[in-house]
Amino acid sequence: MKQVTFDNIGPFIIRQEVLEAIKDMKNSEAEGVDSITVEMLKCLCDRTTEMFVDVCQRIYDTGEWPKDFLESAV
Repeated sequence: MKQVTFDNIGPFIIRQEVLEAIKDMKNSEAEGVDSITVEMLKCLCDRTTEMFVDVCQRIYDTGEWPKDFLESAV
Protein backbone atom coordinates (compact mmCIF):
# COMPACT_ATOMS: atom_id res chain seq x y z
CA MET A 1 0.00 0.00 0.00
CA LYS A 2 1.36 3.43 -0.91
CA GLN A 3 1.72 6.06 1.78
CA VAL A 4 -0.10 9.38 1.61
CA THR A 5 1.52 12.48 3.09
CA PHE A 6 -0.06 14.78 5.66
CA ASP A 7 -1.48 16.97 2.90
CA ASN A 8 -3.23 13.98 1.27
CA ILE A 9 -0.91 13.95 -1.70
CA GLY A 10 0.32 10.52 -2.67
CA PRO A 11 3.62 9.62 -4.27
CA PHE A 12 4.66 10.78 -7.72
CA ILE A 13 3.47 8.77 -10.69
CA ILE A 14 6.38 6.71 -11.86
CA ARG A 15 7.14 5.74 -15.43
CA GLN A 16 7.03 2.02 -14.63
CA GLU A 17 3.50 2.33 -13.24
CA VAL A 18 2.32 3.98 -16.46
CA LEU A 19 4.04 1.30 -18.56
CA GLU A 20 2.43 -1.46 -16.48
CA ALA A 21 -1.01 0.16 -16.80
CA ILE A 22 -0.63 0.40 -20.59
CA LYS A 23 0.66 -3.18 -20.77
CA ASP A 24 -2.38 -4.42 -18.81
CA MET A 25 -4.86 -2.73 -21.18
CA LYS A 26 -6.83 -5.03 -23.46
CA ASN A 27 -6.14 -4.78 -27.20
CA SER A 28 -8.92 -4.09 -29.70
CA GLU A 29 -10.80 -1.71 -27.41
CA ALA A 30 -12.59 1.20 -29.08
CA GLU A 31 -10.49 4.35 -29.28
CA GLY A 32 -11.61 7.64 -27.79
CA VAL A 33 -12.33 10.94 -29.52
CA ASP A 34 -8.60 11.31 -30.13
CA SER A 35 -8.58 8.07 -32.20
CA ILE A 36 -5.69 6.69 -30.13
CA THR A 37 -5.91 2.92 -29.75
CA VAL A 38 -4.45 0.74 -27.01
CA GLU A 39 -2.12 -0.76 -29.60
CA MET A 40 -0.76 2.72 -30.36
CA LEU A 41 -0.10 3.38 -26.67
CA LYS A 42 1.75 0.09 -26.44
CA CYS A 43 4.12 1.24 -29.22
CA LEU A 44 5.23 4.51 -27.59
CA CYS A 45 8.94 5.27 -27.77
CA ASP A 46 10.90 6.38 -24.69
CA ARG A 47 10.56 10.11 -25.37
CA THR A 48 6.81 9.88 -25.98
CA THR A 49 6.37 7.73 -22.87
CA GLU A 50 8.15 10.40 -20.82
CA MET A 51 5.83 13.07 -22.23
CA PHE A 52 2.79 10.90 -21.44
CA VAL A 53 4.00 10.33 -17.86
CA ASP A 54 4.55 14.10 -17.53
CA VAL A 55 0.96 14.81 -18.61
CA CYS A 56 -0.34 12.21 -16.13
CA GLN A 57 1.77 13.76 -13.35
CA ARG A 58 0.52 17.29 -14.12
CA ILE A 59 -3.10 16.10 -14.00
CA TYR A 60 -2.38 14.35 -10.70
CA ASP A 61 -0.62 17.38 -9.19
CA THR A 62 -3.17 20.00 -10.24
CA GLY A 63 -6.37 17.96 -10.36
CA GLU A 64 -7.11 19.68 -13.66
CA TRP A 65 -7.82 17.65 -16.77
CA PRO A 66 -7.11 19.07 -20.24
CA LYS A 67 -10.42 20.17 -21.78
CA ASP A 68 -10.15 17.74 -24.69
CA PHE A 69 -9.68 14.84 -22.23
CA LEU A 70 -13.20 15.54 -20.94
CA GLU A 71 -14.92 15.19 -24.32
CA SER A 72 -16.67 11.97 -25.24
CA ALA A 73 -17.69 10.52 -28.56
CA VAL A 74 -21.43 10.02 -28.62
